[in-house]
Amino acid sequence: MAYATRAQLDAALAPALLAQLTDDTAGTTADEAVIAEAMAQADAEMDLYLGQVVTTPLPQVPPVLARIAVQLTIYFLYLRRNVADETRLAEYRNCTRILGEIAAGKLRLEALTAETPEASRLRLVAL
Repeated sequence: MAYATRAQLDAALAPALLAQLTDDTAGTTADEAVIAEAMAQADAEMDLYLGQVVTTPLPQVPPVLARIAVQLTIYFLYLRRNVADETRLAEYRNCTRILGEIAAGKLRLEALTAETPEASRLRLVAL
């Protein structure tokens, strides 16, 4: 199970920018294989951290992890073009910092209580 969906990625990046980052010929059409590879890279990196504290894949992806997956995917797309600027690098570092804190036990993913309508969802809890 992926941490983010293509729709979430599309919501974060303009179609023209996604095409520029992925289309190696004309830069006009998004390359689905390149997008899938970047998303797989993001998932694999997240699994390295999260696999230390939870069983992956998660039954449901918390919104914070979906956001991290999208940002990591975007970073990897920029990186493949060699245009990852300081903003992208800072976002990458922030995402890996959060993942590192989860792995270190400083933050944890906790199931919400059964009384809530979102009982099956997970959330991030600061320790």
